[in-house]
Amino acid sequence: SFINTVQPTLKEALNTTINSAIMKFGLFVTIISCSYLFFGGQCIDTKEDTTCSTNPDSATCTNSPDYHSGSGKLDSKRKDQTITSNQDVKDICVITPGSKPAWKAGDLNALFENIVDDANGSGEYLTYNPKAQSRPKIKADGSPSPPRTNTINTDDSPWLVSLENFLTDEEADYLIEVGKRQQYQLSEQRKDSLGTRTSYSAWCRRDCWKDDATVSSVVDRIAKVTKVETKQLSNLQLLRYEEGQKFKQHTDFAAFLSRGRAQGQRLMTFLIYLSDVEEGGETSFPYSGVTIQPRKGHAVLWPNVMNDDPDAKEIRADHMSLPVLKGVKHAVSIYIHARDFEMAHENGCVAQGR
Repeated sequence: SFINTVQPTLKEALNTTINSAIMKFGLFVTIISCSYLFFGGQCIDTKEDTTCSTNPDSATCTNSPDYHSGSGKLDSKRKDQTITSNQDVKDICVITPGSKPAWKAGDLNALFENIVDDANGSGEYLTYNPKAQSRPKIKADGSPSPPRTNTINTDDSPWLVSLENFLTDEEADYLIEVGKRQQYQLSEQRKDSLGTRTSYSAWCRRDCWKDDATVSSVVDRIAKVTKVETKQLSNLQLLRYEEGQKFKQHTDFAAFLSRGRAQGQRLMTFLIYLSDVEEGGETSFPYSGVTIQPRKGHAVLWPNVMNDDPDAKEIRADHMSLPVLKGVKHAVSIYIHARDFEMAHENGCVAQGR
């Protein structure tokens, strides 16, 4: 009858609808689980376009050249390893009980005032002729900061400090050669929270610099200036920008690092120029209205966090690398972390050098 004809059809339609809903829900759960694993730091890929496996239970990072073993240790010799237990990774990738961060509230301003104003009277930074390209209006002691003449922004600004002759010409040339040895690769273009980057980059990790007297000397110098231990420094990212290449506006703050990750937040960025640039290639800080022209051997340093809360984002620290118009720009960047980056890296808790 008509009713008997309709019933199977209706049943099939209902089944199709229900199955479709279940599949969509399953996909949604998988995506959320996978996203949680990555952004929570439990499933880390060494490629920038990270994608987790569709099987959240195994937490495999399928397109990475290095997989994580069940212990959480990286083993580049094996390509078939997966994280068999989320708890394994959670235990080794969180803050070690009892460990202290590099900064507490107020330490940021104290460091930068020592660098720029020689506030502690040590004179140790004078050799670099430090200049505050941008700084807060009020000092830590409540007195007004010197008038700013190089910024279009009249509001309170974050710290941005330049250091002259941080490297010798020979050291700068040597680091460019290190980048060649480590094989510069074209950065993958991304259109997301990190903006779009079109430069070349190469990583110099611990095994690259530990037995290299020149690179180790530079790393030690950065640690001395920023008053941290070398274990808190990220790996070195060597950069090469050719004509037309750029890095659009972005932040170096990483939200997931403030969620109890072992290496802690990126407190500061230390950028060193390894070459002059004939035209273009400036580092621009839109909020402060400051643009830094690359000068061989010179460095710039800025915080990615707030003075009152070293785990909170300094939203005014966004910056960009303007296109190189003529010549080639070489540079090296390094992040200063709040905690032990070196151990976190050894345990496979970080992607690449960051």
